[in-house]
Amino acid sequence: MLCNSKFTITLDHLKHVEEFVELMNAITNSDRFSMIPKIVKERGEGSVFTIMFDEAEARGEARGEARGKAIGEISGTIKFCYEDLHLSPIEILQKIITRFSLQETDARKYVEETLGVTLSEPTTVMAEAAAAYDPGIPEGEKD
Repeated sequence: MLCNSKFTITLDHLKHVEEFVELMNAITNSDRFSMIPKIVKERGEGSVFTIMFDEAEARGEARGEARGKAIGEISGTIKFCYEDLHLSPIEILQKIITRFSLQETDARKYVEETLGVTLSEPTTVMAEAAAAYDPGIPEGEKD
C-alpha cells in the first residue's frame, strides 16, 4: 500500500488489468505483458504486480537453466575430446567453434577453463584450420 497526504493506493486489486497491460506493452515496446490477463483469470484474485514479478522470475530461471545446460554440454564435449579422443586443445577449440557456433574468444575461454590450460594469443583458429585443409583440386579445374 502506498500512502501520501492525499491518496492511499493499494496495488493488490488492479481493476483495469487489460488497460494496464496495454500501457506496460507500450512503455516497453513489447508484448511480454500480454499473457497477464489470462494468468490473472486462471489464478483468480491476486496482485497483478506479484504475477508480473513471478512471471519475470520464471523466465529468468528458464534462461539460466538453458544457459547452464549449454555450458555443461560444451564442457562435456571438451572433456570427451581431450580425454577420450586425445585431441589437442587447439583441435578441440576448432571443433567446439564449429559444433556450437561459438566466437573464438568464447570457445577459447571454455577450453581454457575446462582443461585448466592457457592457449596462445587469439590467432583466428578457423582461418588457420581452413588454410591447413587441402581438399585437392581436380586436374581439370586448375588454372
